[in-house]
Amino acid sequence: AERDATTFREYCIKTLGVPQDNIILRIIEGYVGMIKAVNKLKQLAANKEGQASLIVYYAGHGLPDDNTKEPYLIPVDGGGTDLNESAIKLEWLYTSLAEVPTQRTLIFLDACFSGGARQQSLSNVTRKVKIPQKTSVSEYQGNMVVFAASSGTQSALSAKESLHGLFTYHLLKKLKETRGEIPLGELSKYLSQEVNEEAIKTYEQNQRPEVQVSNNILAEWKTWTLMAQP
Repeated sequence: AERDATTFREYCIKTLGVPQDNIILRIIEGYVGMIKAVNKLKQLAANKEGQASLIVYYAGHGLPDDNTKEPYLIPVDGGGTDLNESAIKLEWLYTSLAEVPTQRTLIFLDACFSGGARQQSLSNVTRKVKIPQKTSVSEYQGNMVVFAASSGTQSALSAKESLHGLFTYHLLKKLKETRGEIPLGELSKYLSQEVNEEAIKTYEQNQRPEVQVSNNILAEWKTWTLMAQP
């Protein structure tokens, strides 16, 4: 996950041309630090008075609540109990980012919501992603597009040779090839096909990334690129 995040940052700077000062990087972050990072991002976006474009990338662990099945992002100091006290509810992340008007907010999730660590058992090759449909961003206003590493209860696998998540590997590959000038609709189709094909060839199982979008941009998001104005 650390390798994924630091490499994505480098691609943002060197490939997409994002100024280094505009990037907030948090590695091995605790609960308070994650909350502060999101709030700082919101403040910076609010300062642009609707003209900001946000890219949020998360690689790491997650866990669904046993009772509600709501997914949480797990900080390094979080645990499997009392998720409301020690973890970041995915719905809170979406709601918080939707509060600030932006030109677009793009979220990329290469996360584990099964509670397994990458270094243990099958998790050295998988990040089992189980995101309930109730976490859809369609209900949120704002220009929000979420790319998730897999669909339903499929596992999110790792690319063995690159030591990246399989989703992240193909995302970075396409960003490098196109310098971010690929329409999001084409990026979605590419990731769905390429990630799933490699998952079948290497692991004999399916991993098909999915995209969720706010209802108010259903007719236009596919034509957006990462860096161009909507």
